[in-house]
Amino acid sequence: MVEDKKRVLIVDDSADDIRVLMEILKHKYAILAATGGRKAIEIASKPPYVDVVLLDVEMPGMGGYEVCNILQSQEETKDIEVIFVSAHDTIEEKLAGYEAGGSDYIIKPVEPDVIVGKVDAAVSAREGQQKILNDKDVAFSTAMAAMTSAADLGIIVQFLRSCYTVVTEDELAQLIVMAISKFGLKCTVLLRGPNRETFSSIRLPILPLEKELLIRAKGGERIVTLGDRAVINYDSVVLLVKNMPKDEEARGRFRDSLAILVEGAVASLKSIYIAQQEILRTEKLSIAMHEANAALEKIHKSQQSHKDDNLLMINKLMNELEMDFIVKGALEEAHEKELISLIETTLNKTMLHSDHGLEIDDAFLSIIKSLDETISM
Repeated sequence: MVEDKKRVLIVDDSADDIRVLMEILKHKYAILAATGGRKAIEIASKPPYVDVVLLDVEMPGMGGYEVCNILQSQEETKDIEVIFVSAHDTIEEKLAGYEAGGSDYIIKPVEPDVIVGKVDAAVSAREGQQKILNDKDVAFSTAMAAMTSAADLGIIVQFLRSCYTVVTEDELAQLIVMAISKFGLKCTVLLRGPNRETFSSIRLPILPLEKELLIRAKGGERIVTLGDRAVINYDSVVLLVKNMPKDEEARGRFRDSLAILVEGAVASLKSIYIAQQEILRTEKLSIAMHEANAALEKIHKSQQSHKDDNLLMINKLMNELEMDFIVKGALEEAHEKELISLIETTLNKTMLHSDHGLEIDDAFLSIIKSLDETISM
């Protein structure tokens, strides 16, 4: 039934564009349409309220950004998800859309799969936000905005102490969000790692535009203020604060506190990566040591077996020579003793050389054992 479907309002001055979007979405959503900004505000302001607005940016009279600003300023429409539709794919346009209160941005010409995916995501985000508000799981106190500098410092110190307990990027990202919430501020954070990017926010799911703004902040200014929003930008940590106070003194105090907090997060993130690298190196070294130990043990056994075989062959040779001399009596006794002595000397040298090889093996095994004990400590 139509009344059971989520409601999507399409706002565009082009009737053709409206028809295209309606054809894509009508099977899944209840569709409303407006060809102008004022009519869109009128429709959105009356119950049953729409869940998502697909809003054209460039329209005669009242443009999309102005419409979104008005929707955001009204109590009954401020939580409606707004997706801007535009032919312009620039960071400036997307920043303007985000500043106006949009949650996502679609580039014309539209692709059906992209439209459906983004509307589905917006509906899920609205449902999630309403559930959070209804359950009162998240509550911010306006009194936090009036924190004293001493209280701010206490939050920072507590955060820095807690940094010693985190061991993963996800734990650190959540710790940052929780620390900043103690200032009465809502934020989204991005941690840039060598292998992946980690996002965290007090509001889930994180808006696609927020993720894109955080990613594109790389290489930009250290601190950027956009109305009541602020971006604290470091190479490995980027912070987007969404409700900076209007009072200039309070804004300055928060900017300073947040910069210190982010610097601490940068240092903590570096420590996490160093620890992970050390663990990885230790694991690799341990594997290499075990392999080397196994190889040396194999060599040691082989050399011991070789020595035993040599000893058997030497004894056999000596016995055969003695028997040959007795039977044939070909050599004089003096020559016989001299020959036997020469053979014994050569064979003794061979045995000494073999023993020396075993001693070297024992030395290597001792080194391997010491390294293995060091790794296990």
